[in-house]
Amino acid sequence: MNIVRRTLICVSILLISGSILFMFGMLLWAYRLDADLSGSYAPSQVAMARFHAQFWSMFFAAAKFGLAGCLGLSATLTSGTVLKVGALTLGGAFASLIFDFLSTGPHDWSGATGFTITFVLLCAGLALLAIGSVRVGWQRLQRAAV
Repeated sequence: MNIVRRTLICVSILLISGSILFMFGMLLWAYRLDADLSGSYAPSQVAMARFHAQFWSMFFAAAKFGLAGCLGLSATLTSGTVLKVGALTLGGAFASLIFDFLSTGPHDWSGATGFTITFVLLCAGLALLAIGSVRVGWQRLQRAAV
């Protein structure tokens, strides 16, 4: 049982790490697109629509894998650890929000990508906190019933 738990923790951490790396890679790509004043990446409306669809579908696929990793992590760690990780993730979302306001504008590629990363971090942190809170509450109800 312990081997299965450790394997699930490793897989969850790999999913989260890969998701974060991919989303930040997309953020770097967005900064590159902001710096390209020629508009060479989207010469027509059709090409721009395809580019939007490809960019955001890949970005949100990475976000879904990251959230799946968070759910897997919340199922395998202890409830107190899940609460701590959720609080740290919310702190990361807050730091990301401050970074977004200081470094990007909300109307360009990097701003949209940065604020979306912040939203993904916020959702992951709230999910971890909710699951950890439910687990702590359930444990307290079971202790009170005995």
